[in-house]
Amino acid sequence: MIKLALGGSPDRLRAVLGDAAREIENVRGSTQAGYAIGLYNAYVEWASHQVRLMAGLLPDEEIDRLITTRRYWTLLRLSRVPLPSAH
Repeated sequence: MIKLALGGSPDRLRAVLGDAAREIENVRGSTQAGYAIGLYNAYVEWASHQVRLMAGLLPDEEIDRLITTRRYWTLLRLSRVPLPSAH
């Protein structure tokens, strides 16, 4: 069950969640999905967009449970890992 934020609209949340599900399928099927970095970038962009959309509809703990999971934060840290030098 998803907890709605105080004052959040159930109808708006339903619409946002439906759009989010469609958009993540577009990410998976995009031409960028053939390349790991393209899929990574598209996913991070999708997740960031969803957090902004859901901010007033869901409490922070629900956003963490649905979008900004431990796996999300792990993936974000990957962009900060230095690549090995090619010698």
